[in-house]
Amino acid sequence: PLQRGFHRLRELQRGIREVDLQTQTQQSVDFVLCFCSVAKSPGGGYPVVEDELGWLAELLAPQADYRSSTRIFVKEKCGDAAPEGFEESLRAALLPYAHVVEVHRVDDALRADDATAFYIT
Repeated sequence: PLQRGFHRLRELQRGIREVDLQTQTQQSVDFVLCFCSVAKSPGGGYPVVEDELGWLAELLAPQADYRSSTRIFVKEKCGDAAPEGFEESLRAALLPYAHVVEVHRVDDALRADDATAFYIT
């Protein structure tokens, strides 16, 4: 589905260029992720899980030629609990796959969950 989406994006971009080369706007495929970089257990006796978003790099790697039309926005919902330097290392790891990679911490004293992270997008 991802490859079909990128293919469709390219078709739309070609159509726009044909209609009016002067007013073409750059379109992109955006990934917005609510993410916690802190190792945690899902409960129920399951082992602790630590996600470094390697799956996203694997997903986008075959489409690396679409880097110019891919943007990634990561909302770190664990705030101050995230390791120091997390934003820079994650950005560096994902930059080969997207021309824009933004990592923001959600620092909300009342709520730092998925809803808060997506609300501030």
